[in-house]
This record gives sequence, structure tokens and C-alpha cells, in this order.
Amino acid sequence: MMSQTIRSVGFVLLVISALTLSVGGVCVALRMRPLAGAVWLAGASVVLLALTVSIAKAVLKRQIGIDVPAWLAIGLALVLGETLAAAVSALMVASGQALEEYAQSRARREMTALLRRAPRHATRWESCEWHAVSIDLVDRGDRLLVRSGEFVPVDGTLNSVAELDESMLTGEAQIRQRLSGESLCCGVVNVGLPF
Repeated sequence: MMSQTIRSVGFVLLVISALTLSVGGVCVALRMRPLAGAVWLAGASVVLLALTVSIAKAVLKRQIGIDVPAWLAIGLALVLGETLAAAVSALMVASGQALEEYAQSRARREMTALLRRAPRHATRWESCEWHAVSIDLVDRGDRLLVRSGEFVPVDGTLNSVAELDESMLTGEAQIRQRLSGESLCCGVVNVGLPF
């Protein structure tokens, strides 16, 4: 996961913009203001170039987003000779892109993990015996068995008391006791006795 983050465009832009902003600050402290301006210009230009590519791709898809105002802010600051303002804007844009890429990556990873844990079969009562069947074969009104530690395979109604870990759905790490007649959702885990 971390190697994917490091290879992401947003992270690279964040590092470049933070580094050039810092180096420019050091140059100002050492009374080398022209060098500071050149360093800030370089950092902001890299982010501006990345924004230009992003906007071009969005235009081809007929989708314009928040990149246009960011491009204008950095571009106008550079045209006006405000390299520090351009560098700060570039850092803000790059940090936003890095955070967005991280959030998308994490959401994708969490969704994949959730789908991987989804039950693929259920234990159904038929012909006076319990049989493992594919989830696709479960119909309304079927009587299913959920053993301890198993995920509830489909949405349904309880016909006995159950202790459930619903944290995969609610985010709350708390065991819930559900009563007979209550509905329950697919994906919760039975942490009590079989029901």
C-alpha cells in the first residue's frame, strides 16, 4: 500500500512542491531572493504542468472539475511574478490530490476486502437436512443456518436470538444482540451460538 502511495502522481507532486517551497524559504533566509523565486517557479510549474494534463484529459471526457480554478490561481500568480503565492497554491493543490488518491486507494482496498469476505454459500434446510447451497439458489422463505463465526449470507429475518458483530456495516466495534423477528443484513458475523 505504501509503495503505491509513493508512486502516485499526487504524492510525487506533493513532495516536489513541499521541497521547492522549503528550499525557497531557505534561500530567502540566506538572502538569495532571486534563487528562491526561481526554485518556487520550478515547483509551481511542475504542478501547473500536471494540472494542464489533468484538465486536458477531463476536457476530452467532457468533465470539467476543480482543476480549472487551481490552474488559474497558480498561472495568474506566476504571470504576476508572485512565485511564493504560486508555490503555496501548488502545495495546496498537490496535497489535495495526494489525499484524494490516498482516499480512493483506501476505499478501493476496503471494498475489495469486504467483497472478498462476502459469503458464497449458505446452509439451507431442505428435505429434513442442512445442505450447503450457492447464494444464488437462496429464495425468499428459505430457512438458513448461520454457525458461529460465519457471515450472514443474505438479508433476512431472525427466528431466534442472535449475537452479531455488525462492525463491517456500521463501523461500531460492539456486539449486538438481536431478537427473534428482527431483520438482519447480509455481511454481519455471528459471534454467538448458531441460529
